[in-house]
Amino acid sequence: MFALMFFAGASTPENLTPWVGTWTSTQPASKDFRPDRLVIWKSRTMPGALHVLGSAYWYGPMVEYDGKPVRDVHFGKIDADGVPARDALVLHEQGCEVTLTMADGEIHTSDNVLCGGMNVRFRGTFVRHKG
Repeated sequence: MFALMFFAGASTPENLTPWVGTWTSTQPASKDFRPDRLVIWKSRTMPGALHVLGSAYWYGPMVEYDGKPVRDVHFGKIDADGVPARDALVLHEQGCEVTLTMADGEIHTSDNVLCGGMNVRFRGTFVRHKG
């Protein structure tokens, strides 16, 4: 099975490096809106794998809480190891499935809608964080 995965384009130490780093969503951010984020490093427990810690947010309307207006924020996360095959990495955690695809130095994401609170999605384009 390992040989089949390897020859089908599974990871080698060389092709893990382009994934490693901190990535932020290209969604506009402001003082009220935090961008979605992926932090990726080589897994310490699974050889040939990457570990991804990701956070995603959905910002709803202002609501009143304890007599004060607050933003209704829903969030989700992924915290999982996965082995990239060619330009794709599929992650699974407690029913959540996130697919990352590397293209032209960007990561494009999609999910199965089971990765957090209502309306939270891991979808869109992420670019390497500078700084």
